[in-house]
Amino acid sequence: MKKLVCEMCGSDDLLKQDGVFVCQGCGCKYSVEEARKMMMEGGGAGAPTASAGGTDAVNQAQIDNYLSMAKSALEGSNNEEAENYANKIIEIDPQNWQAWSIKGTAAGWQTTGRNNRYGESVVAWIKALTYVPEEARGDLRIEVMVSAQQIGAAIVQMHGNHFVDYRSEDNKLDVLNAAQDVKNQLANLKEQTGEEFYTNDFSTQLGRIINGAAVGGSN
Repeated sequence: MKKLVCEMCGSDDLLKQDGVFVCQGCGCKYSVEEARKMMMEGGGAGAPTASAGGTDAVNQAQIDNYLSMAKSALEGSNNEEAENYANKIIEIDPQNWQAWSIKGTAAGWQTTGRNNRYGESVVAWIKALTYVPEEARGDLRIEVMVSAQQIGAAIVQMHGNHFVDYRSEDNKLDVLNAAQDVKNQLANLKEQTGEEFYTNDFSTQLGRIINGAAVGGSN
């Protein structure tokens, strides 16, 4: 019987978690049956060699695995986890547009009152739109627009809520500055990619958030 070794990265550090074996090196998961087969047939005898597909094949397998986990994490609102997986992909393939797109969205949703990461999002989205193949650019543009507007609105809303709860001149300025920063960041995104994301509807949405904060604060 062979030693259990990850077929993706060659690591022998696999732990059983929630009924599956998880590689601690790359995160690849194997069912009990898959693990048993690997040990019986020698599928886990070591990392793939050039004759079995080469380093490129190993890297692509890792990327595919990380990408699947990054997407799942993002869909589950596990933004820090999604960003971590995206970073792992970028370390292997710095021009992976899907990883840059996920990183941008995941980073933006981690914005707090003291740590605005919207600028990081825009940088990542610029890279995603730079590296994406032309046939996928239209879909990516829509994804980025949805994320950019949702995150931007959420940031302004966060400051608006804070102003309502703790009314002060400084907090009022935070609301206005947040809205202006979103506008400036999307202007930069347009300048770098040629794509317009600051639409009239979005401008109206931000205006309503600001007005709502003003009314809430006055009450």
